[in-house]
Amino acid sequence: MAGAHAYKGYAGGAFMLELQGDSGAVAPGKGLSILRVFPRENELEAHPNSPLHVVIEHDVHKVDSSSVALFLDGKKVASEIQQVGDRTLIVHESAGAFENFSDHTVKVEFADDSDAHRQYTKSWNFTVMDWTQYDALPADSVITLADLEKQERGFAIRLAAIDPVDPDPDKEVMGEIGDLWWIWDEDYNDHSDRALFNSKGYYMERDQINYQRDGGTIGNKAGEKLFPGINGTESLIPEGAEMPLIHFGLEATAYLDLKKGYYHMQITTTPGHLLHVGFGDDALELSPDESVNPGIDDAKAWQYNFVVEKSGLYPFTLFYYDHLGGASSLIASGGTASSLEWLNVAPTRKKFLINDDDDQAIAAYIPPDAIAEVRPATMSVLLQDGNVIVSWTEPGVLQEAEKVTGPWNDVAGADSPRAVAPDSRAMFYRVRH
Repeated sequence: MAGAHAYKGYAGGAFMLELQGDSGAVAPGKGLSILRVFPRENELEAHPNSPLHVVIEHDVHKVDSSSVALFLDGKKVASEIQQVGDRTLIVHESAGAFENFSDHTVKVEFADDSDAHRQYTKSWNFTVMDWTQYDALPADSVITLADLEKQERGFAIRLAAIDPVDPDPDKEVMGEIGDLWWIWDEDYNDHSDRALFNSKGYYMERDQINYQRDGGTIGNKAGEKLFPGINGTESLIPEGAEMPLIHFGLEATAYLDLKKGYYHMQITTTPGHLLHVGFGDDALELSPDESVNPGIDDAKAWQYNFVVEKSGLYPFTLFYYDHLGGASSLIASGGTASSLEWLNVAPTRKKFLINDDDDQAIAAYIPPDAIAEVRPATMSVLLQDGNVIVSWTEPGVLQEAEKVTGPWNDVAGADSPRAVAPDSRAMFYRVRH
């Protein structure tokens, strides 16, 4: 049906229109019809930030856009009108939040573009959900977009992949999700691929958090990517072992742009995660809805309900820990799901990944402290006393490869200048910021 894609996500069903008496007779099949309204007619659990939507299907004639009038509780409100194919969409975006348990009436009036200019009207009621029962985010943690020194969309990701039984007694290990609070500043053997991490130890996720250990489709949203630094389950198999043994943990931090009102976030994941508002020692753990426990079901989400009393950017920290002990039907991952997606349920009831490219999605901003200043790298190589001396400008991480096309690997503990004893092999060097 032409134009149907523009209105995907609304409840189905046609609605009776009242044709005003002075507009003349309408031949069968010649009138306009309302396909959907939002909030739904007689809805008892409407979102407090619900917009008002009306979808009208044309027949011979279209809606005369200049005739549209939308009323909320008897008062005319501003509306945006979109006409696509054989449908008209009327939208009013609410400026604030409806009160708890409040009842509301919506009325729309419009005419078609026929010579008779037939007039139509439709009214419906809805009730707002009980939302003040949920805790509010701490307003003292909010900042404005202007407060960000660098305004870059996305998330700052840190990841560590560690053998929990590392035989080196001088190296730290981790064994549970709480270790992600302190592991980053410790000395540990990291088995992750650091090629895409900056000199501060962060991967800049410019899109959304929708990861799966082997890139398989799991959860509610398609388009899964590998976890940054984890090149599939095979990369978690130590040398000489026959099965994955290396655990990995991830920290994602971002400022989320939240408007005043009620929020329903979801995290679809196995095996374990924690969600906090705030960074570091100031972070406050958010508790999921106790009435919803997804267990080991990869398609069900942990749900977080909270209220925002002051609009602005709020700091969030998401922890994820893969101990190789999850359960899933995804046998390709060695029997574990190892997936993570972070979503929000919009007032229209549609689900969007955080930082998705949609007006209904929540925008995420990278904490400026995680962004490394990129300067043009300079590097020199010379012979001195029989050694090759490699020098480079800081900050930067020296990488080496046997071929100019890679693969490139970090040279652990390398400081500039670095002396390399030449042999018969060709080696290539570069500096990663």
